[in-house]
Amino acid sequence: MTVLITQPAKDLREELSKGHTPASDGWDIQKFTGDSSEVRFAIRAGWEPFSVHVDGLMVREGTGDAYTVPFDGFIYPVVFDTAPGAVNIDVVIRKTQ
Repeated sequence: MTVLITQPAKDLREELSKGHTPASDGWDIQKFTGDSSEVRFAIRAGWEPFSVHVDGLMVREGTGDAYTVPFDGFIYPVVFDTAPGAVNIDVVIRKTQ
């Protein structure tokens, strides 16, 4: 079997660290801080979460995993199963179509 790759994968961390305007390239990072009591973190309107990182480690999405993203008709909140402690939460977001 032969696999042909026509475009290399992008390192989103490198792309997001460049000076950019989120509206122009459609990607950004929204930052939060956990406080051991808050489980719901609202993503700004017009954006949806791509990946969630707690203290630099990517966590899994899904029922029974770290978090879910229930669309409420207006925004995509990130809802953790268990409230994160005093940690940094970085959500890589992309502009919705």
